[in-house]
Amino acid sequence: MSRVKIALAAIAVLGGLSVPTTAAGDPGPDLVLEVNGQDPGRVFDGIGALSGNTSRLLIDYPEPQRSQLLDYLFKPGYGASLQQLKIDMGSDGNAGEGSEPATRHEPDDESFNRGYQWWLMSEARKRNPGIKLSLLQAEPGWVGGFFTQANLDNVINYLKGARQHYGLTIDYVAGVVNEPSVIHQKVDWEWVKRLKREVVRNGLPTKMIVGDDQVRTCCPTNLPWHAGEAMRADPELRAAVDVIGSHYAGGTTPDYVKEFGIPIWSSEDGPWIDAWNEFNGGAFNALGSTYNLNYINGRMTSTQIWNLASAYYDNLLLPNSGLLRASEPWSGHYEVTSPIWVTAHTTQFAQPGWRYLDHASRTLPKGGSVVTLRSPGTGDYSAIFETQRVSFGTVPTESQTVRVQVGNGLSTGAVHIWMSTKDSWFTRQADIPVVNGTYDITLRPDAIYSVTTTTGQHKGDATPPASTHFPQSYRDDFESGQLEQQPRYLAQQGGSYELTRCAGGRPGRCVEQAVRHQPIEWLRADPTSFLGDGAGWTDVSVETKVFHLQPGYAEVWARIGNAGGRGTGQNLDVPILPDGYYFQVQQTGRWELGYTVHGERHRLGAGHATMPASAWHTIKISTRGTGIRAFIDGTEVGHATDSTYTSGRAGIGTGWNRVQFDDLRIGP
Repeated sequence: MSRVKIALAAIAVLGGLSVPTTAAGDPGPDLVLEVNGQDPGRVFDGIGALSGNTSRLLIDYPEPQRSQLLDYLFKPGYGASLQQLKIDMGSDGNAGEGSEPATRHEPDDESFNRGYQWWLMSEARKRNPGIKLSLLQAEPGWVGGFFTQANLDNVINYLKGARQHYGLTIDYVAGVVNEPSVIHQKVDWEWVKRLKREVVRNGLPTKMIVGDDQVRTCCPTNLPWHAGEAMRADPELRAAVDVIGSHYAGGTTPDYVKEFGIPIWSSEDGPWIDAWNEFNGGAFNALGSTYNLNYINGRMTSTQIWNLASAYYDNLLLPNSGLLRASEPWSGHYEVTSPIWVTAHTTQFAQPGWRYLDHASRTLPKGGSVVTLRSPGTGDYSAIFETQRVSFGTVPTESQTVRVQVGNGLSTGAVHIWMSTKDSWFTRQADIPVVNGTYDITLRPDAIYSVTTTTGQHKGDATPPASTHFPQSYRDDFESGQLEQQPRYLAQQGGSYELTRCAGGRPGRCVEQAVRHQPIEWLRADPTSFLGDGAGWTDVSVETKVFHLQPGYAEVWARIGNAGGRGTGQNLDVPILPDGYYFQVQQTGRWELGYTVHGERHRLGAGHATMPASAWHTIKISTRGTGIRAFIDGTEVGHATDSTYTSGRAGIGTGWNRVQFDDLRIGP
């Protein structure tokens, strides 16, 4: 039975106008919403999502699951139907859930084959040719700083390379570093203006977005609109900026920013766990409410979600924060979660270029909100109602009826209804007939409705295989995969682990950590890389062959647990390291066995082994019960007893030095 109550009143004729009447004793609707096709309003720029290191495991999925995931994200009229994709250009440094390779590790070392973002952008464009691509800056170490000429040249080179190598036009580029206030970085606005001039001089159609800072009007710490303040004081900067954005602004924009006359975006926002989540104060992050209120209160015409997909291991920061969950490429299992369908309530019902109708975009009397958009050149319109939030942390508890009156060039045909609740997502309801341009709709609490005159919406129905644990015994000889790409399943936390030709006289392919200098990092993290789900990996050995290309160390890791968290009171200058056991071997033969807690190393043993330089060696760590043993070339060199960790993932690691790895073996 439909949960949408159709309440059509009797019609009386007064002065040639047909109006609904209310029967005696009926209190009437809670709100009369006038949907006027001539209403003013800003142009809708679309809903998007950010793909950074959070998308790492998508490319490792087998077919057909990989295509199914991409369809759920990008295919119009199927799932989230995203209209924008924002990508991190890669710096070799950690940006939250890992590191992405830079196109140039050094000024003279360029490759547009590295990383998975090229593949992802191409697949998104294949499914939706009209999708807009945005670039978030990231800075490799060799550029020497955020606002250097070398960094400016690097950004321009990336934009040109996207077009030259992949036929991709990057539609927008961030003019500033990501969240400068968070990393205590003062923005050089003269540099931003130079970047815009270089974009124009090179004939690139890319537009400039500035902001990308946390504003947070929702929370105890309210940060100012630094970009807006700078633009208000500098007309030349104002003329250079095409879009102004903010992160997590809570749908609030200063009036002077609205008066700039350019698009305002929430350039990072999100559900952070679920569209109906209880994170950080109940309904604070209710996604349907976020999409609507960003326009109603802030006049923001685009919202970009962090993040695209939770395609990263759940021992990293903020697991399960994406539009969907995809962290089991070995099994093909994934989860299509509620943010996909809450997003679909907007993207499948309104397209970029549609226009908001301001007087029909407002809050509702008993909590919740509605935005209404119309199609240019037709009478089609869509209204997205949500009743997820009354105020911070408060969910509506009562149903409410809205009487919708449609006119001035808009279709007066029957409207189609789609609805989502916490327990039932994106379901088609009975159509509502429209009588003399009027209809009533009753909204239940904590729900989302799309009311539309359009057709073509669809709830994607691909289903994944069952979840399975990572194999107890695993081997990768690295002979498969594309050169310069990351080896499958390994999630690098710093540096760049790339498939390459083996050195030292060894035939075939190996994995090399190819970054020699520490990058400009958003979060400090040493170059470790790990894999697996850790379930059942208690008594396990991890071994690999290593070749030192320069002085430094190589490591194997076992029982990795938390890999990205920070402990209370921890020194933030300490690099992120996995929590687990490590066996480290220097090129000189010096070795160390130990464990880490929140980035701090604790030594269990150390010594020196005879290891010929410029030769391949096998290093291995073995855990059984509380026994931790270390081996070089099959000979035990150290052992210890410790009970800090009992199970977890496996990995390899090094410092900011070049090392090759081959023949990774994990087993009981």
